[in-house]
Amino acid sequence: MDSLYQEHILDHYKHPRNKREMDDADVVQRGKNVSCGDDLTWYVKWEEKGGSQRVADVSFSGYGCALSQSGASMLSLVLKGKTKEEVAALTREDMLALFHADIGHMREKCALLPLSTIKELLKQ
Repeated sequence: MDSLYQEHILDHYKHPRNKREMDDADVVQRGKNVSCGDDLTWYVKWEEKGGSQRVADVSFSGYGCALSQSGASMLSLVLKGKTKEEVAALTREDMLALFHADIGHMREKCALLPLSTIKELLKQ
């Protein structure tokens, strides 16, 4: 992995964006990766805008490896302002592209935990 990409991941891991609990969240969803112990909770506040529900605010809490935590940080920046439909349309490829690096098959579950957990949140 190129050192520039490692720095990008480590920056989000060491200085996560939107990492906080949200007391007034409309929905909360917890996800776990039992194979490695990653634990992630999403908090989302919705707003009605333009006839659609949009992410007004989003945050996460939890612990885990650099991929799961930095991935949540990066994804949180993408989610703000998105409609539920736009969030639902996010793909595995969209999530992996946030890392700007090739993620090995063995680490994909860690890197995809933020996306799989936010998709579970949409079912509420």
